[in-house]
Amino acid sequence: MSKIVGLSRLALQVRNVQNARVFYEQVLGLEVASAAPDRVQYNTEPPIEIRAALVELDAANAHLTWGCSVVLRSENVEALFERVRIHNARITRPLSGGPFGYSFDFQDPDGHRLTAVAA
Repeated sequence: MSKIVGLSRLALQVRNVQNARVFYEQVLGLEVASAAPDRVQYNTEPPIEIRAALVELDAANAHLTWGCSVVLRSENVEALFERVRIHNARITRPLSGGPFGYSFDFQDPDGHRLTAVAA
């Protein structure tokens, strides 16, 4: 029987790969595993990839990642929260405790809704 065994990677479509790289690398602290002009893959498990949009994001912007939770693990979620806040990213739920530990919700520059949790 054929079955799904897990995620291969998480690929987020972005308007401008170079602008998104600044956010994902300088604000979130991701390290590049490989890059091409239209995409960057980060050294995470599973890999997170940002890539040039294949759809018109402005038309879909209000619905990016609706119905889907993109949950990122952080070695230090409190420090990440401060870095995201200092860089004026939109925080949609402040840092708080919950059933899975401390976490917060925010949006990247393209409007993708992301959650960061303590690893």
